[in-house]
Amino acid sequence: MQVEHVNITVGDITEAVNFLTTAMPEFAIRGEGDSESNGKTYHWIHIGTDESYVALQGPTANTRASLERYADVGTNHIGFVVEDINKVVKNLTQSGYEMTSDNQEHPARRRVYFETRDGLEWEFIQYFSTELSQRNDYKI
Repeated sequence: MQVEHVNITVGDITEAVNFLTTAMPEFAIRGEGDSESNGKTYHWIHIGTDESYVALQGPTANTRASLERYADVGTNHIGFVVEDINKVVKNLTQSGYEMTSDNQEHPARRRVYFETRDGLEWEFIQYFSTELSQRNDYKI
């Protein structure tokens, strides 16, 4: 079992594509188009790899996240496993994105969080161990 995709509405779909391809240059647009919901048209893009992707949808109302993360019902962040977290951090910070958290305390993994301009938070994780018991240790 694996997660094939997540579908989220973003404030600026072009900006979201730029953010994801800056963080993960191997991501590519798999498809895009326009759809209609409740009488309103929105643009969508599927971006990722051949095996998994993020379905981005343009807004039909608000252009900024209106929920308080970790308090209201909704998505807090989406996490991606990456091979070189330092490269992701460098690419994003050089492109002007703000890191909101850098968790380096765990010996088997490092997690960093970035917020996009529309208020969405994204997590990037690099694992330093192939041992699942170490990767999934939450006591540290």
